[in-house]
Amino acid sequence: MITTAWASTSLASAQTVGRSVEPSTSVGASGQAGEAKGHYDARYGKSSAARAITYRSASRAAERGATVAFQKSLPGKAVFDLDGVTGTVRILSRLDGFLTGKSNEPAKKVALEYVRHHHAALGLTNADMKTFRIRREYVDIKGVHHLYWIQRIGGQTVFGNGLTAAVTNDGHLLEVGGSPVSKAHLPAPARPEIDSASAALADARARLGASSDSRPGRYDSAQKVLFVTTRGTYLGWATTVMSAAEPATQVVDAASGRLLYRNPLGNDESGEVFRNYPGA
Repeated sequence: MITTAWASTSLASAQTVGRSVEPSTSVGASGQAGEAKGHYDARYGKSSAARAITYRSASRAAERGATVAFQKSLPGKAVFDLDGVTGTVRILSRLDGFLTGKSNEPAKKVALEYVRHHHAALGLTNADMKTFRIRREYVDIKGVHHLYWIQRIGGQTVFGNGLTAAVTNDGHLLEVGGSPVSKAHLPAPARPEIDSASAALADARARLGASSDSRPGRYDSAQKVLFVTTRGTYLGWATTVMSAAEPATQVVDAASGRLLYRNPLGNDESGEVFRNYPGA
């Protein structure tokens, strides 16, 4: 059995409580001057101290009684990784088999029943199970069902976290993961710095150097989201701006306008812009 407590850096598929998350820039909400344009994720930070905090959090999650007992019960060569930000399952699979036997039940039910049965070991509560909403399911050429659930909490979608699963055509569960959040809640009401989708898009375009005279493009979008960190949860705006010279997906804290996340959508070497990203 292979078991690791892992400090996730990939997620993606997240209101301020306690200390604030440091932004990636020293400027204010409009923040164009001197703001870094590369990838940034306030959930994980860039410093060695931030990474150490995330690893310690993952280690503590791996020491939960239910998690330890579950690890010992896993058969064969199992991979069980925990996300240091959420304390929940990032990936669980076996290198030499399946997590469950065959089933005639729908793939969604196979996956959800397994997660529900082992929710405590995976870092979840019974209440968390009610937050999942299926977003996508597709079947690949081998007949494997790939499933993706988002999380809805207090009427808001969690950014970058959720539940993923893969189930074979004969009902074997191959893997579950997604770094879902647990026990997250809406922040206390606050007067927002950015209070509308149009304002969020204007802010996002300004950060990316788009002219104030130009208009948002066809593929530009803004959505209110929850962004979950180890230090608290933020109500923010997630934007995708394709009309700028350097397109990107960004999340800003609605209350303060601070940058929480940025993912460039271009190819730095070729200058190519991935125009099909919003429909990917």
